[in-house]
Amino acid sequence: MHRFFTCSILQYLPAIIMAAVFIFPAGCSSPTKSTVDGPGLNVDTNELSFGESLTEYTFSISNDGSGSLEWSIFVANDAPWCSAEPGSGSGNSTITVTVDRTQMLRPGDYTAVITVNSNGGNRELKVNAVSSSGIIIIDTPLPE
Repeated sequence: MHRFFTCSILQYLPAIIMAAVFIFPAGCSSPTKSTVDGPGLNVDTNELSFGESLTEYTFSISNDGSGSLEWSIFVANDAPWCSAEPGSGSGNSTITVTVDRTQMLRPGDYTAVITVNSNGGNRELKVNAVSSSGIIIIDTPLPE
């Protein structure tokens, strides 16, 4: 023989209310932002656009946390036309990115990635530049 039990959710309502009061006591709310001790990397841009003529662009690194922020900057190896200085440091700083247009050997769009590594997080910045000129090499045999 089988027995079936029926119940109403209302009989469990006091227990549910007690659990809610225990988890969120009166006057408290759930946190909206977690805070972490230690440095926090902040970079003021995600992209650097040089267009057809700019050769220098700057961006800022700052510490949004506590403690000392140590950072280093790497430009992707496949972009010899792009450099960033200083390459490493601590605390807040302004970084100068330079585009050497003489290294852009053919007309077209150029992209690179600059990575900022730090003890407070890492960021990648996209670099865009356009070359409307370039070096054209014509390889023809000399007449004999």
